[in-house]
Amino acid sequence: MSLFNAGVYAAASAITVFLVFAGKIAAISLFGSHAYLLPDDPADGNPGSRAGSDDNRKSSRKKNSREKFVWNEGGSEILRVTIGDSYLENTRYYPEYDRAVLYAALPVSLLVAREFFSFQSSGSENGGSSSSSSSDGFIPVIATTFCVLKLLHILSKVSWDKHSSRNSEWVLSCGVGLLGFILATIFLFVVPSEIIDFRLERAVAGAGIDKRSFTAIRLAIAFGAAWLTGLFLGPVLKYVRSFWIGTNQLGCDISVMKTSVWSQFLLNLGIVLPVVSTLLWLKPMADLFIRLPEKNSIDHGSTGWQWQRRSLFEGKDWAGSVGFSPETFQDLKFVGMILTGVIQLLLLRINVQAYLNLGVLAWYESLHGSKTPDAAALKHKILVVNHFMCRVAVQNLVPAVLLILFAGLSRSPSPSSNSPGGFGFVAQAAQFFAWWTLLSWSLLTSTVLALFRFGMLLAY
Repeated sequence: MSLFNAGVYAAASAITVFLVFAGKIAAISLFGSHAYLLPDDPADGNPGSRAGSDDNRKSSRKKNSREKFVWNEGGSEILRVTIGDSYLENTRYYPEYDRAVLYAALPVSLLVAREFFSFQSSGSENGGSSSSSSSDGFIPVIATTFCVLKLLHILSKVSWDKHSSRNSEWVLSCGVGLLGFILATIFLFVVPSEIIDFRLERAVAGAGIDKRSFTAIRLAIAFGAAWLTGLFLGPVLKYVRSFWIGTNQLGCDISVMKTSVWSQFLLNLGIVLPVVSTLLWLKPMADLFIRLPEKNSIDHGSTGWQWQRRSLFEGKDWAGSVGFSPETFQDLKFVGMILTGVIQLLLLRINVQAYLNLGVLAWYESLHGSKTPDAAALKHKILVVNHFMCRVAVQNLVPAVLLILFAGLSRSPSPSSNSPGGFGFVAQAAQFFAWWTLLSWSLLTSTVLALFRFGMLLAY
């Protein structure tokens, strides 16, 4: 690695750290969101922000102090507060969210710099010079792996904290993780390469690892996949609930909860895009989009599905030119993963606002419910929703960033005759984890969404 490249990596890291902390990126990402408060007395609130008012409520309560308090819809009110820096700093898990933003931005800047050097290196090789892109990628691979582990630790701490999560959620996470381990083992040991192939065997063979060690490596990868699946249960529950509220599946006619058409489009795209990106990795599905080989040519890497389609269009001049080339389709799958992660990041603020709207839903239910509401319990519920908003932000941020980082690691230089120090196995393992992130997120989202649709889970 040249000193120039190392200096660029160091400068990119320093600039990223400075921007995250000095620019308060974590606070800016949530700036402008609205929280809701239930005041102690309607007379103390701001008239311009009230949903309702009753000037005589205080005097009526004094007159009827011995009588049981009856909830008055005309006297109920809720205040809408714009969230600022000082408010966020007093919420729980804001330091974890701030660190998560740092561990997300730092490796992304290094991976972008690596892609720039890779492009520059390919251009210089075409011009007649050579460079070792594998050694140039050493720092981004190590830094990205470290940041991935830190993000997983933050997500584990936030999702499984005994003070903010129920025991039942932790038990369900363990059960989902066990199912994830079984499914990952099936994909790694049973499913043939004609269905999906991450080229792990080829990467391990290039690294000189024996068969027994390869079995242990696959089991370790399956345990990592199970950990991811169990961790994603809590974020998926929050994500689907935000989707349910943001798209107004409840049918509530509350003006402050209405979202724009653009927000609803992103919410629906965030549900569909992970499923589509996951299916693109299955070879039977991929062969529908890959250009057919030339006539009378033998492609040992093609599958039976591809040969069936070729015989179906035998004699058609246009059949061989329809679809993508294998190299282009591989890049398309990579772009699909990155685009999925970016869409999830764009949804972060929308999902957090949908979570904060739970306070309005609780207030609205207290007005129109059949039972006489407890004002103290309602106020406590709204305060709890506001206090844990950064927990929801972390649970929306980390899975999206993990997908982007795994996709970036999958572009690590592979070992070859010109680059013996490549990270071929790291790239193939990261490729599996990137696809597994898509698969587990899609399966959990679809399952939880179906439970919401059939009324087995409630949004609030």
